[in-house]
Amino acid sequence: AQKGGTSSIANWLFKSGMCRPEIFGDEPINFKKEVHFFDHEERHKQGIEFYAKRFQHCADEKNLDFVMDATPDTLKFPERTYETYSQSPDAISKLKLIVILREPVARDLSLYNHMAREFEKTKDANTWYGQVGQANGNLLTFDEYVADVLKERTTNNAWKWTGRYVNHLKTWIKLFGRKKLLVLSYDELQQDPEKLQWRVRKFLDGEFPGSLPQINTKGKAKAEISESVKNVLVPFYSKSNEELYGFLEANSGPWMEESPFRRFEDP
Repeated sequence: AQKGGTSSIANWLFKSGMCRPEIFGDEPINFKKEVHFFDHEERHKQGIEFYAKRFQHCADEKNLDFVMDATPDTLKFPERTYETYSQSPDAISKLKLIVILREPVARDLSLYNHMAREFEKTKDANTWYGQVGQANGNLLTFDEYVADVLKERTTNNAWKWTGRYVNHLKTWIKLFGRKKLLVLSYDELQQDPEKLQWRVRKFLDGEFPGSLPQINTKGKAKAEISESVKNVLVPFYSKSNEELYGFLEANSGPWMEESPFRRFEDP
């Protein structure tokens, strides 16, 4: 999930030899990690050849054992992913999926901080990160963002919330099967990165040398989450969190996956 530690894991795997996407033209440098094919409509509509082109160099370099697209928001598009990979029986048979989940209120704060940094550079309210800004160029605080933007979305049943993880995982598992999906914990990434690396190595059946940096931002995130924010978001997420724990317990994953899935720590 976006802001859940994806970059840390992806950078480790790419550095260890995983073949990464290639960028073309004026594509931003972060597209060497994340293709944004499934979550960007204008890229997705260009078709499977557009997607495959980003990985053609892996075949040319005979580096096809491990190839990865680490786009976090693919989490919300299981149907598009299945439609694409099912066009190749060989590709879908070899496909392995990894998702890392973070306590959703802390994830919302981290995403807000990312959007705020981008907005402060441009002051452009007509961008994906413009939702944290105002037309006059002022930046909303996190409390204001939750009150003015997220609170309204909590009543919108059509809004596709990233942090309601169980809704996405049900579809992924229905389409791809449970054993193809490794579910990781952001808390474990913080507290025991070596154990998390072991899980990834066993799941992928590869060596992947190197180490993960231990993330140490949880205390800061807790300090920045006010009671007013918790009053809006904690009740909103609590039911889906409980459903997530029950769903994962009832649908066991690959043998190396942590079981039961550790409960999110309070924001």
